[in-house]
Amino acid sequence: MTSTRSFQVIATGSPTPTLTETGALPSGLTFTVPPGISGQSTTGVVPNGTVSGILSGTPAPGSAGVYHITFVATNGIPPDATQSFVLTVNPSADIPMLQTWAVVLLILLLGGMTANVLRRH
Repeated sequence: MTSTRSFQVIATGSPTPTLTETGALPSGLTFTVPPGISGQSTTGVVPNGTVSGILSGTPAPGSAGVYHITFVATNGIPPDATQSFVLTVNPSADIPMLQTWAVVLLILLLGGMTANVLRRH
């Protein structure tokens, strides 16, 4: 069974930075930065000059793979702050993934069984 996961990204600076994500995300995941009030998150739990974003969701079936993503905080004062990640989505345990050789073997076995059954009748 799969479940929703989340990862919080926080950036602090003066002036308050903007926070973005670059790189392809697997289907089913999103990165959002809630609108803030005076540099605060909508929940008011982060101080002025701080912005937070959330990477969250459940990868869709078939989205297994390696994803290179980067979070960038920029406030107009060089250099920008960057943090790169490699996000690996493993195949879901409840979705059978057959390799090509297994499919060929399955077809051969089923074909052979059908031929044997037809000969017996």
